[in-house]
Amino acid sequence: MKKESTLSLVEKIYQKLRLDIYSSKIHQGAMLTEREIADFFNVSRTPVREALRKLEQEGLITIIPKKGSIVKQITLQDILEMDQIRELLEPYVAKIAAQTIDVDLLIPLEKQLIDLKSKTPSQQNCLELLELDGQLHNAIMQFNSNSRINSILNNLRKSFNLIRLKGATSRYQDSINEQLEIIGALKERNGKAAEKAMFKHIEKAKKNRFKIIQP
Repeated sequence: MKKESTLSLVEKIYQKLRLDIYSSKIHQGAMLTEREIADFFNVSRTPVREALRKLEQEGLITIIPKKGSIVKQITLQDILEMDQIRELLEPYVAKIAAQTIDVDLLIPLEKQLIDLKSKTPSQQNCLELLELDGQLHNAIMQFNSNSRINSILNNLRKSFNLIRLKGATSRYQDSINEQLEIIGALKERNGKAAEKAMFKHIEKAKKNRFKIIQP
């Protein structure tokens, strides 16, 4: 029971910090210390340390031994360059994956997206949509045999975690429709349609993102 309690505490701290970083309540470049977080949650440092490790694995922070943890920073130029790489690689990966992807992996995602479509774009629903988006991209990459491309895209997605929630509300319905279009093309094993749908998804997200974050 004690182990389960500790694990649930780690998850609680992790989810709270993660949401605060996503929503910019905790700003990029901010310093996080184990002591301050432990005091805030009224817990020992052990679950805090584990929660911070999870955030680091997700690409949201950098842990500096004996100093603390810094929320990673991302510039407009970083975002522009990452979007350019995604536009080149992800449509290609979707096209390749369409030939061999396990359709059974797509059906649960499709059902959850359809369910979200009937809901309002609350912060919780937007977070769930972002999770499904990540699952879809991961499912596609499973059926791309080029490990170097997959490694590049995985690293890019970690960097994008810092800004993924920005604009999620305004793109809620469009993003769902775009992901359903990608899934539809994949289920039909139509590589060209999957490639086109993925490019549209990335391009529209990019345009919306720049409207919001440009000074």
